[in-house]
Amino acid sequence: MRARRPGPARRTRPLTQEELTACREAIERDNPGYMDENTKLTQLVKTLTGVRMLYGIFNICMFKMYDLSLVQPIILFFSAFFFLFWYMWMLRSGKLVAVFMMCVRGYSIISGGAALLNMAGWLPYPLIFMLTAAGVMEFVEAVFCIYVLFHPFAAHTIRLNKALFQRLMRAVDPVELNRMAGYQNPYGEDTDQEGPGPGSDEGGRK
Repeated sequence: MRARRPGPARRTRPLTQEELTACREAIERDNPGYMDENTKLTQLVKTLTGVRMLYGIFNICMFKMYDLSLVQPIILFFSAFFFLFWYMWMLRSGKLVAVFMMCVRGYSIISGGAALLNMAGWLPYPLIFMLTAAGVMEFVEAVFCIYVLFHPFAAHTIRLNKALFQRLMRAVDPVELNRMAGYQNPYGEDTDQEGPGPGSDEGGRK
């Protein structure tokens, strides 16, 4: 039975911030403006996450004021961290995640707008404002996804991020690689110098 060839070695040690910063600085030397654009995209993601958290708090207050169940607004508040994960992943994974997020945002805008039109006749004004604010928030996030997809420098920055993390995931430290392979240099300086064994010629002579 033929033995399976081992796949490419992958990083097993967590990546430190210093290593990531050094790699980004190397990319900056070849692509001026990369770090500024990457910082801007990251700050936009954090801002959108903060807006979503504020909207979740506003929902909790509205539902509490009208004595409604708080399960939905609490889930909405904590979903901001889920969207933070998706947006940060989008900045390092290419266009597919951005297309997916834009489609989700578009569906939310259409379904939320249709629901608002159907309920506008009997909903209280604070709840109408809440649904309208949700639509505006979804629209701003959709615009951000469009910017990531079609702005040349933003799209190029995400391609560089994707290539960077793929290269880092394939990198393995030499010490870790030797440990995984069970390799030890018998002629290294740290190897203990052992005397001749009892089976050798010198050890067998009397």
